Parts: sequence; structure tokens; C-alpha cells
Amino acid sequence: MDILQIIHYKKCFFSKDWIRNSYRSNLKEIENIKERVDYLMNDQIIFSDALDMEACNIPYSISKYKWNDYPEDDVEWTYMLNRQGFMVDLAITYALTQKSIYFKKWKQLLSLFIKENGVPNASNNNSWRPIDSGIRLMNWLKSLTYLPIEKLTNEELELIDESMMIHIQFLKNSYIDKYRLSNWGVLALSGIAVYDLFFPEKIKSSLMDWVWVQLENQIDLQFYSDGVHWEQSPLYHHEVISSLAYILQVSECLKRTLPINLRAKLEQPMKSSYYMASSDDYLSPLHDSDYVDFTYIYNIYREMGFLPQNGSSSSALFLGALYTDHKRSQIELPALFRGEKSGFSALKKESVYFTLFNGLHGSSHGHASAGSFTLNYQNEEIISDGGRYTYTESSIRKDLKGIAAHNTFFDEEDLSTVITESWGTIIFLCLSFKILVK
Repeated sequence: MDILQIIHYKKCFFSKDWIRNSYRSNLKEIENIKERVDYLMNDQIIFSDALDMEACNIPYSISKYKWNDYPEDDVEWTYMLNRQGFMVDLAITYALTQKSIYFKKWKQLLSLFIKENGVPNASNNNSWRPIDSGIRLMNWLKSLTYLPIEKLTNEELELIDESMMIHIQFLKNSYIDKYRLSNWGVLALSGIAVYDLFFPEKIKSSLMDWVWVQLENQIDLQFYSDGVHWEQSPLYHHEVISSLAYILQVSECLKRTLPINLRAKLEQPMKSSYYMASSDDYLSPLHDSDYVDFTYIYNIYREMGFLPQNGSSSSALFLGALYTDHKRSQIELPALFRGEKSGFSALKKESVYFTLFNGLHGSSHGHASAGSFTLNYQNEEIISDGGRYTYTESSIRKDLKGIAAHNTFFDEEDLSTVITESWGTIIFLCLSFKILVK
């Protein structure tokens, strides 16, 4: 396993006073990571990162449920566990503290997973879904960039590489055509692209050609021309573009030319993401999204040159010194966003944030919210969408997706949209009104 490219990446990443800059720009994120790692060191886990698709702030034992069981009849917990964001948390904590206990814990959990659950089979489907396996591969790769990889033995490196190759082959074999239209596709394949950047020529060129054809098709198909992801969830919009942005981040550091112009393809989706949060960077909980602080994610986009700068747009914890010396032209975005293709519109000013949705719902992440609006004034939610709350199959899930849970008008005797089940198809019975934003 040739680690030369990762070492080169780390030299770029850590070239300035990374620890001091990280505490200055990402103190809140460091505190959140420390809380999660403190739980990990005591065999417990919570999911509290802004990008966690199924957040859970109640600590549960890892050893009790690893890797295919779950508490509270909630299989989503197992999906989160097996994405293994905790590997990045441990690696970052090691890099900040230089304490070997975190490196040892990282190695322990990695070897435990590989030994107990490292090969997909009929008995471990809960921990080897394509989306979770792709995110896990990405998180392993990210974590390696924070760790003293040169201190890993040849046997440890071979074990890691063999497992990552198992992931890559599984992700290729499990890919189905409908993933072209799903966040699953991007999240399943992005890690393979990053692996190829860090370990060039390890993967056959025919497989990498296939990966890039799929990624390009996914980007072209999944975003409306106005830049909004067709699944109509701000959270999943960010899941997709942040994953692609990491590929770009690594490629730009290593000065590797990608098969597609990824920066250009991300420009419009990045711009539309600006309107999916209030001026204090709290994500709008539209459809299957949460009202959470997205500051560090937006700061990554800003520092990479996609969004307008503000006074605190540094993100050293996640970007290191990769973009500190880049000259960026000042980006200005209008206050009004009119998503004429997606149906998502927003007015975003310093004191007022207003959204209106009157588009099609691209997947089961959409809610019955045609004509609904939200209002945030001076960073306070005045009229808010309820968000997702839960993915568990239940009456609560269906009620929160239903039209009565949204700020719109409807006829109780003749509903325009009916929610059949938590993940079922949304049935459009009629849509007889149109709202124009002028």
C-alpha cells in the first residue's frame, strides 16, 4: 500500500499552524467531536454531527449492538453506526491532541469491524447497504489524512487496503440503475473516486472510467437547472454536494485533473444551497431535513470559493491550509432565488429569510408541502416547517409528511396529496393552484 499521496496531502493540509487555526475557526465543532469521542472511549456512541442523516443524542453501547443489531426497534441507528463517522472523530482528536489512546482506539474499532463484519453476506445486510458502505469507505479515507499513517505496520496497511478493496468491489457489484437518480449513487461511489486519488493505479482504469461516467450522470440528472437537488431535501442536497466537494478538495490539493470539470458542475448546486439556510447558517428543515447549525459546512463551501465570504468563513479543521493562499473573487448572490424548475424559491436577507415551495416531490424524502412557506425573522423561526423528526415507520412519520403538517392551504375533503406510508410513493391527486414569486 503506497501512502505517498496521503503524505503529500498531509503536507499541504498541515502546512500552517493547524491546531491553533482549527481552535480559532472550529471551536464548536471541536467541542462536539470531543463529546462524541468521550462517549466512544467508554464504549458508547451518539450521532450529533450536522450532516448525520439520523441524529441520536442518546448514548448507546457499541459492543452491545455492533454491527447489525439496534436499540429501540430503530434500524436507522445501525445504518448510522456503520457509516463510521466516529473514525473521523477519533482521527481528528488524535491530530489535535497527539494522544496515542485515540489512535489505538481507531485501530481497535477498525480491526474489530474487519474481523467481525468485514465481508458482506446474507446475515449482515443492515451494515452493508451500498449507501452506508460508500460513506464508510469515505470516512476511513478521511480519517487516514489525520493519523500518523507512517506508524501503521505493513500488516495493518495491508489489512486496511484489503478491506477497502472489498468495499470497492461490493459497491460496484451492488450498484443498480436507479441510483443514478438517488443520493445513494453519489454517496456510494464518491469514496472510490477518493481512493483512486490517494492510491492511483490500484484500481483498474475500466472501473474508474465506469465510476466517473456514473458520477457525471448522477450530477447531470439529479440537479435541476436551477441547482436544486431533485429529491427536494436541503439535507440530502448537502449530503450529495459535500461528498463531491471532498473529491474536489483532494484532487485540487494533489493537483490531479479529474475526468470531469467537477468544480464547474458544483457551482450552481452550491449557489442554490446558499438559499437553504438562514443568514446564521441554520438549515431550513424542509421535507426530510433538520433545523441544525450548518455553519462549518457552509464555511467549507466559502473557503473553497463557491459562496460569498463572511467574517468567519475559515474552516481549518476540515480544509487545513489547502485554500488559505488561494485568491478568490468576491461572489455576490441576489437576495431572491427563483427556482423555476425545482419550485423552490427563497428570499434571503440579513434579517429576513422566507421560503416558498411549489414544485414536484422527487422521492420519498419529499413531503406533501405544495404551496407551503416558512418565515425566519432576525434568525428566529416564526413560521417553520416541521422537518423529518423520524424515519421509523409510524403514524408520526406519516403525519409529519402530510399536508396538514405544512404551512399551506388545502381542502380536508379533497386532499391534493396523500401520504401512503413512510417511504411510499406520494400520490398527487390534483394540483390546481400556482404561486408566482415576483
